[in-house]
Amino acid sequence: MSQRETLNPFLRLLIIKALRPEKLMQSFSAYVADQMGSYYDEVPSSTLDSLITDSDERTPIIFILSPGADPIQALFKLAKENDRILEVISLG
Repeated sequence: MSQRETLNPFLRLLIIKALRPEKLMQSFSAYVADQMGSYYDEVPSSTLDSLITDSDERTPIIFILSPGADPIQALFKLAKENDRILEVISLG
């Protein structure tokens, strides 16, 4: 039996975090797919047009952006085209 088989998946994540932090995100994806199924590891693709139909004054759209991503102009354009009011709140 190899040592990889004796460690549970969570302990493998801890070791990867300690020894190879650059591989951590990839390992998280593999862990989630392994433990919960690949459905939870897939990023759903959406268009802004489909998102606006899902939102209203009580159901906001929340974006978690990576560095360099800036959809604000597209959002302002979409809001104007659909006669919606866009309120932007930065969480940091």
